[in-house]
Amino acid sequence: MLVLAVPCYGQLHLDDPDYTYQSVDGKVLEKSKVNDLLHSRQHYSLKETATDDGKFLVTLVPITNKEFHQIIREKKRLAREMKGEKVPDYSLEDQQGEPITNHTFDYQKVTVYNFWFTTCPHCIEEIPKLNEIVKEFPEDVTFIAPTFNTHTQVANFLKDNRFDYQIVTSAKSLAQDMHIRSYPSHYLIDQEGVIRKVIIGSSNHVIRKVKRNIRKLLKEAS
Repeated sequence: MLVLAVPCYGQLHLDDPDYTYQSVDGKVLEKSKVNDLLHSRQHYSLKETATDDGKFLVTLVPITNKEFHQIIREKKRLAREMKGEKVPDYSLEDQQGEPITNHTFDYQKVTVYNFWFTTCPHCIEEIPKLNEIVKEFPEDVTFIAPTFNTHTQVANFLKDNRFDYQIVTSAKSLAQDMHIRSYPSHYLIDQEGVIRKVIIGSSNHVIRKVKRNIRKLLKEAS
C-alpha cells in the first residue's frame, strides 16, 4: 500500500494512462475528481494493485488525521534509519540517456541525492537554491536528482526551469528502496557509498543543513 502525503501528489501518476483510480466502493474516479479529493481536508491511503493487462488500479481509502500522521511519522523514521547504510543497488538512466548506478560515483568525496518530482511545489521552489549549492561546490561533490517522472515529463519541465543537478528519470524503484514518501528529500553520501545524512523537507533551514553537512563530509574526506 502506498501512502499519500500532502507533498507527494505526483506519486499518483495522474498523467499516466496506465493508472486508473477508484473509490472504496469500486466507483471509477475521473482524474479531475482525484485531484479535487486530494486537495480536500480528507486524507487517503492508496492501495495500488497490478492488473492482468500490466496496468494499475489505485483505490483511495479514507483515513483519519491520526492515522495519516502516524503513517507519515513511520515513513520518515524509515527514511532516517537509512543513515549508516549503503545506497541500494540500482541501474537507471539520467536525462541524457546515460546509464547510472549506485556505483557510478564510487570514491567521489560527496554525493548528494535530491528526490523530487516535476509538479511538487516545494521541490520547484527550492531548485534555484539547489543550483546555488552546485555553484558553491564545483569540485568533489556530485549532485543527483532522482525522480519517478519520465524522460518526456522532465524534458517538458526543463523547458521553463533550469535544474543543475544530474537528473535521473523513472526512478520510482529507487525512491521506494530509500523509503521516500515526503518530497523533497535529501540524502548525503560519503566516498564509501554510505548514507551519512537524511534531510527531509524544503526550507532555508534545510538548505543550510545540506551545505553544512557537505562541508563536514568534505573536511572528513580531505
